[in-house]
Amino acid sequence: MAFYSMVTHESERTQEDLFHRAYMAAWLLRVLKKSCYLPEEVKTQDLAGCPLSEDEEFFGGLLFHHLQLLQFNTHEISELVRPRNDHTLQKAKSNFIAGGLFCTPALLNHSCNPGIVRYFEGTTMVVRAIRTIRAGMEICDNYGPIFTMEPKGERQRKLRLKYWFECGCEACVGNWPLLEDINPKILRFRCESGPSCGNVLSVNVDINEFMLNCSKCGKSTNIMKGLKALQDTDALFKLASRQLEDGEHNKALKTYLDILKLFDETLALPIRDYHLCQQGVRLCMLPLGNTAWQSLINL
Repeated sequence: MAFYSMVTHESERTQEDLFHRAYMAAWLLRVLKKSCYLPEEVKTQDLAGCPLSEDEEFFGGLLFHHLQLLQFNTHEISELVRPRNDHTLQKAKSNFIAGGLFCTPALLNHSCNPGIVRYFEGTTMVVRAIRTIRAGMEICDNYGPIFTMEPKGERQRKLRLKYWFECGCEACVGNWPLLEDINPKILRFRCESGPSCGNVLSVNVDINEFMLNCSKCGKSTNIMKGLKALQDTDALFKLASRQLEDGEHNKALKTYLDILKLFDETLALPIRDYHLCQQGVRLCMLPLGNTAWQSLINL
């Protein structure tokens, strides 16, 4: 029932789309009739004009329904392909294997700035956070388009075409720039008043003042702690990079996560170094899932 209850958007489909999927369902039903899947007592003759049995109509309806829900609920199943005896990830690549239906992850909405990463241990999907997700915050997946790589217009076009919705995530609403266009010399501090204010104080990295007045609530914010955290992240970034190059992926992952925690304490997104750190987290998590080893010659 969990699979059957997934969204299909049948009422929004065109007649052409419904006919196409009905044709596919009819063809798949014929395949089942030719195989040993259906009991002989429920099968009818495969002839034009010969009505289907009640059981055949039931199976045909299930096929038609599931061909619709697959469009919006299927997740990619992949594995990491790595050269044998190579402890680095420089030549590793993610390889698509199949698509699958996973009821719980299918409940997650899309964000162009996702909060999770997915990988597989056997047939089990593992979902892990790549940012701080506080109690009450929505846990968002990513359906493909991500703000660091594609401009808003292209992301919106792809999501409308495949998933039929207009994205209203924070990256789209805030019109966040591509990763390459984020100014590394601008820091974005959260107002210390907290959620009651929610304002962001943007300053240059060369600022000499440590107390900033919020233009929204009028209160002052001490950015000394944030500046100190940024100094600490520089050394941690270098450490994580060395650990990654040495194949110490678990150690590098812990270091990257420590960096994210430091950023999350005072700064507001988008932040170039924050999203670079997230890329490091994703890279470190890839070897934790299914891995296929190949000889260096094949690669």
